[in-house]
Amino acid sequence: MGNERAKSVLIVAADTIAAAAKGATLQEFGYSTLMAAGAEEALYLLKYAPSVDLVLMDTDAGVDGVDGIDAAMALQRERRVPVVFQSDSSDRGLLERMASVDSFGFVDKDASDEALAATIYIAFQRQSAERKAREDCLRKMLAAIPDIISINNPEAVYAF
Repeated sequence: MGNERAKSVLIVAADTIAAAAKGATLQEFGYSTLMAAGAEEALYLLKYAPSVDLVLMDTDAGVDGVDGIDAAMALQRERRVPVVFQSDSSDRGLLERMASVDSFGFVDKDASDEALAATIYIAFQRQSAERKAREDCLRKMLAAIPDIISINNPEAVYAF
């Protein structure tokens, strides 16, 4: 158990002071953290730091007309990584835009440290459950291949 590495959270926020505080909080809860000031830096880190397990995305983190939601979409096109949004706003338009991203949660920027940690924990639990479901599905499909081949055309089975 001592060889397990801490889950890594990439914090994407325009406010580097607030991001550092969130990072310190998450480190207290046992996570390792990386920081990015915007989408471009986050994409770079995802590409060259494959150990990133989750992204905590500030909806305001963006440059040149790209906000955190746009950045999250770009990150997920690059690599399937869980995204938890953080914002100080929860207006309907923002929530509808967040729904366009396969997000793993939302936490208010002013939420307690415990609420932030709980949201991150739940996101990791969802990621683990989805991974297990995909693996189970693949295992079942692979196990069914011999039955499918023998039922459809037994003479079509050749040794390779």
